[in-house]
Amino acid sequence: MLAGLVLAAIAYDVLQGPRDYRKLVASAETADRQKVFRKWTWQSLEIYGLGSLAGLWLIGRLDALGTVPAEFSGVMAVLPVAADDFLVGLLLSALGVGVVLPVAISFIAIRKARARGEAPQSPEVALGEFAALMPRNAAERRCALWLSINAGICEELYFRLFVPLLLCILLGNAIAAFLVAAVVFGVTHAYQGWIGIVATAVVALVMTALYLGTGQLWVPMAVHAFIDINTLLIRPALMALAEGQGAAR
Repeated sequence: MLAGLVLAAIAYDVLQGPRDYRKLVASAETADRQKVFRKWTWQSLEIYGLGSLAGLWLIGRLDALGTVPAEFSGVMAVLPVAADDFLVGLLLSALGVGVVLPVAISFIAIRKARARGEAPQSPEVALGEFAALMPRNAAERRCALWLSINAGICEELYFRLFVPLLLCILLGNAIAAFLVAAVVFGVTHAYQGWIGIVATAVVALVMTALYLGTGQLWVPMAVHAFIDINTLLIRPALMALAEGQGAAR
């Protein structure tokens, strides 16, 4: 019964996501766009956040919030063991590249365009279609910030802990459980197109490695939130700054 409820919740998200995204694409009024942002935030909190807590309580595994479940030992056994400082350094390097590289590409493209006497345009560096998600004003940026933080916490709780644990109990195989959870996580981003689905499924596997490699769920939560904040807020701001500097030259 619980598995059926989980499937129904995911199916609702998968079907509703593209419809809401089309509303963002078609909406010219910021009030309408903010409604979609707020809807996604509350929907994620209810389905993935509260849903995870309720599900863990129903299967008697609220203890998994504070410690990695023993059922995940099969995956942890095949993960490469790395020194903590190496893992942290690799993580920080990846995050740094994710912020700096797109801005550097944008800045170079702007300078080349101006050298040719053309109108400068920041190239899109993105895996998936989510241009309509980009905030257009301060009010939308606040909505995007709360959406990003909420997604980092609730989606990681759901797809890195609750769903894999439930699948482990049902399937008896931790590796299969995390692979299925990663695929489902990708499918919930169907509104971003096939590239977005594949990219987010890969990100899910990276988040899984961070969770099991550190033994701390807050690590992928923080990284997930940062990725979303970087995509929706930091990168656009830095690229706008780069474009301004290009114009000054």
